[in-house]
Amino acid sequence: MRKIVVSAVTLMSMISTGWTMQNIKLGGLNIDPFVSTEGKYDSNIYLQSNAKGAWINDSAVGVRFSQKFSNRLKLQAGYQLDLITYSVSPSNNNAVHHTADISGTATVGKDINMKLGEKFLATTDQASSELTARAKRVENDVNFLLESPLKGNYGFRVEVADAYNKYLATEYAALDRNQVTVGVAGTYKLMPQTLAVLGYNFNNVAYKSNTANNSTINKINGGLEGKIANKVTGTVSAGAQFRNYKNSLNTASNNATTFSYGLGLSWQATENSTLLLQGIRDNIESTYVNSRYYTSTLTNLIFNHKIGTKWDVGAAFGYEYVVYPENTPGLNEKRKDGYLRLGVDVGYDIQPWLKAALAYDYKNRSSNEGQFNYKDHVTGLQIRATF
Repeated sequence: MRKIVVSAVTLMSMISTGWTMQNIKLGGLNIDPFVSTEGKYDSNIYLQSNAKGAWINDSAVGVRFSQKFSNRLKLQAGYQLDLITYSVSPSNNNAVHHTADISGTATVGKDINMKLGEKFLATTDQASSELTARAKRVENDVNFLLESPLKGNYGFRVEVADAYNKYLATEYAALDRNQVTVGVAGTYKLMPQTLAVLGYNFNNVAYKSNTANNSTINKINGGLEGKIANKVTGTVSAGAQFRNYKNSLNTASNNATTFSYGLGLSWQATENSTLLLQGIRDNIESTYVNSRYYTSTLTNLIFNHKIGTKWDVGAAFGYEYVVYPENTPGLNEKRKDGYLRLGVDVGYDIQPWLKAALAYDYKNRSSNEGQFNYKDHVTGLQIRATF
């Protein structure tokens, strides 16, 4: 906690001497550096039923770049370095995280839009709610999107994505995999700001060592994008996915059909109040006993309200229901988890370039297999300066 106090004192001294910040411009290139420091107390750093707490400091430094070459070509990139320290067993818990991304958008011809992006992550954070132990891992995601009109209100899009996951901890090597997705969709403009979309995706999941889990996934989805209702924007989709495993196992199903959906809606309730709704039902890769995946049904609700010109308050609710497809050996029933998350935060704009936030976060996992139960309370203070 001492680090955040020192940082706060230093930043406050900058304010008292009238020091100001602004982004850096080199021709058409915008450069936005930032620094932040967060001190928090986590009551259960290992996410276990036998809780052990610790003070954690996360100090970050990074920079964002943006370049607009013309109305038809734009480029963005960024990098962030996080230094994370624990008051308990620092030799095992301390970590360094790296996050980098780059993306470009281009308009070709009259209305053909293209976007290409890549994001790299080197972290110790858990990849999914199934995992509780922190382990060094690498993610790298590449995405390409092409959208083009056809005749009248009709159009089409093509998407290609590659997702790479690599664990540097040998105990999680069974999760090392690469997933390639190719998708096509037809679009129809129902209204000036609303699209109807019907699409098909093909996925190939290839594991490095755990090849018994190699699979192909066919997905069919339809929905709406853009303005869904008055003051409501986002996406609504639903469909089905059909998973086929290339290797047969006596202990697990070799085929699976799952109803899936996705919601991502923003409601501008008032000028200063926003409500976000996220809903996802999907299959997540797993190595738990005999199950090669689990089905996750996730709902998140996030509220934010601006008070005057300086203050804002927020609240969040999240619940994930997880069901595994195979019975756990010896129990003759499927593992089922309920994952609850509640959060509140208060933010204050000290200066346009300097922000402070106080937050509380509560997590609770309740499982029919009691050894996976845990509760966690996290309270923290963050100060962030953006040049």
